[in-house]
Amino acid sequence: MAVGRSRTSGRLGVSSDFKDNWDQTVLYFPSERRFDYDHPMAMVRLTLHRDALAVGAEAYCDPVTGDFVLCSRALMERGFCCSLGCRHCPFTGGRRPFMAELFLE
Repeated sequence: MAVGRSRTSGRLGVSSDFKDNWDQTVLYFPSERRFDYDHPMAMVRLTLHRDALAVGAEAYCDPVTGDFVLCSRALMERGFCCSLGCRHCPFTGGRRPFMAELFLE
């Protein structure tokens, strides 16, 4: 995977080849560093994110906080991590849940 810091901006980003071939797990499931999978509303939040991706939306409204949450595809299209702690940032790494295959069926 071609991930690294840009020499000009110092921001973490990816090559265009990675954008074309990214793993569906990264698309649908945030890193455990940024998402509490034990939260009572975790599945609701994941479903809202999945539904937003399905219709091409860039974001959705979190039902608990009311926050405007950017979707992973919009963040990937940006091409780098802005370091603001975005929930669905595809650049953060970290573990993703093992339930991915079940959720994507």
